[in-house]
Amino acid sequence: YRLAVKKLVEHQLLLQEARRRKLEVSEQELDRAVLDVRRRFDDLKGLGAWMKVHELNDRSLFDVLRDELLIKRAAIALVQGVQVSDKEIKDYYESHKEELRGPGQFRLQIVVVESKEVAQQLLMDVHVGGADFAQLARARSRGTRAERGGDTGWVSWKDIPPPLREVVRGLKIGQTGGPIGNGTDYRLVRLTGHRPGPIRSLAEVRPEIQRRAHEAKQKSVYEAWRAEQEQKSKIESVEIFIPPGPRLGDVVIEADGVSKAYGDRLLFEDLNFKLPKGGIVGIIGPNGAGKTTLFRMVVGQETPDTGKVRV
Repeated sequence: YRLAVKKLVEHQLLLQEARRRKLEVSEQELDRAVLDVRRRFDDLKGLGAWMKVHELNDRSLFDVLRDELLIKRAAIALVQGVQVSDKEIKDYYESHKEELRGPGQFRLQIVVVESKEVAQQLLMDVHVGGADFAQLARARSRGTRAERGGDTGWVSWKDIPPPLREVVRGLKIGQTGGPIGNGTDYRLVRLTGHRPGPIRSLAEVRPEIQRRAHEAKQKSVYEAWRAEQEQKSKIESVEIFIPPGPRLGDVVIEADGVSKAYGDRLLFEDLNFKLPKGGIVGIIGPNGAGKTTLFRMVVGQETPDTGKVRV
């Protein structure tokens, strides 16, 4: 709840900043944004179903997209002109030397099999069954290193094929990843060792530090602006008191096994609740979560796909 409110407040502050800076969105930019949305769908029927789920019509879609463009533009404007000094670059280098080492060398074990299904089954054997990876390589791998248990020996980062790198990058020693396929072969890879590379000189890593430090400083400037604006806006938590209404019947609102979807988009499934007499309920959630649809069911304007709503 608090995170959702914080996000809403941030959006409003950015829209206020956009208005203060007199930022605008041209009709051409708005048309391109609408076209980008339409391209996500195969046809207008799919777009219409998506808009219904998100409770949008043509006008409100334009308004939402305009606000999104203004929010992005205001956020960029706030950090435009942020520069990183030479001293900041040197200080960053001194405090992050270990992170700035070269990639070093890696030792891997690789199993090569003929199909994705076989690779997935072997991966399950390793993760769930605790199968020995080297034994699997000797028994099942079609690779040239099968007799060595799939062991590659020590290899440098640049010598690892790019598709394999993406998997190895996310592994810790002893972990297995994949499958990685090329249409004819599928590979499982296990990281068995890592030798960190040498600490690189400031000259070598200067462009990387420039990027990292610049991003960090931009974030710091933005967070300071947001904190200042929140304080100026006097955004506070408040308690709302709602007096009890008149006495109703035995059933107030009940949902029994309610499900609702629009196309492939499932809003809720097997929803069950019973609102007691005198109960006070708040419903929050992002656009498209199904809040309006639920209220329409309560007042009889929508019907659930399954289950019943009683009032």
